[in-house]
Amino acid sequence: MTRLVTLLALSTTLITGCATAQRPDPIEPFNRKVFAFNEGLDKAVLKPVATAYNRAVFLNPDRASMQSAGLPQSAASRSTAEDVQKLRDTGWNDNQISEAVYVTALFAFFNRVADAFGVPSQNYLSTGKLTP
Repeated sequence: MTRLVTLLALSTTLITGCATAQRPDPIEPFNRKVFAFNEGLDKAVLKPVATAYNRAVFLNPDRASMQSAGLPQSAASRSTAEDVQKLRDTGWNDNQISEAVYVTALFAFFNRVADAFGVPSQNYLSTGKLTP
């Protein structure tokens, strides 16, 4: 109980510290312009290129599976029968759908366990090595 009270007192102290007046950022106008440029670039160039690439490279079943791949780990409770039906409509059967959900869920679980134990990221993509 003492730890809880101490934790609450410390949290309250830290939170109220953020309510003080802060110094203005001297390069905020520049940062806002860079942000606006990046947003415009994303909308005008990057999103259309990515959309065209996805349409050209991936077949409908693959595209449908990629769009629903994050659902089990990010919003499993919001998954609906329509989400499953979209995969069926593109040619997936129930066994394939189940396996995709199992693999995605297991991957998310193992990542969370590794994070909990403090296993550092291996950075395979940035180093160019796909094996340790």
